[in-house]
Amino acid sequence: MTYDKTSKKKILKYARETSRAAAIERFKISSQTLYAWIKAETPDYVKPKRKQFFRKLGPKQLKIYVLENPNQTCAQIGQHFGVSDVAVLKSLRKLGFSFKKRNYSILNEMKQSERSTERKSSQ
Repeated sequence: MTYDKTSKKKILKYARETSRAAAIERFKISSQTLYAWIKAETPDYVKPKRKQFFRKLGPKQLKIYVLENPNQTCAQIGQHFGVSDVAVLKSLRKLGFSFKKRNYSILNEMKQSERSTERKSSQ
């Protein structure tokens, strides 16, 4: 169950004023939850990073291959490693690679008046 910030503050304040056991019993929360909140309040607390798991592709091999062959599609990379294009796509997302950005036509970005002057000058 998730708790909003005001509820957490209220429960932590009550736990400081009375006891932790009383707060757990009164607000019907887990002792692990309360102790995790207390631990997270300390100034030297650093939230642990989650581990990244790569199921089919090794991240080092994939990164090296993509840097050497930047113009290949996910399907082509998948054929090279013997996995599906979706597996390559998910692994690339985890590594932080982004997709190629689409270059929009300059004609679409031109104002209508500029288009008409361009047509007149070409005639």
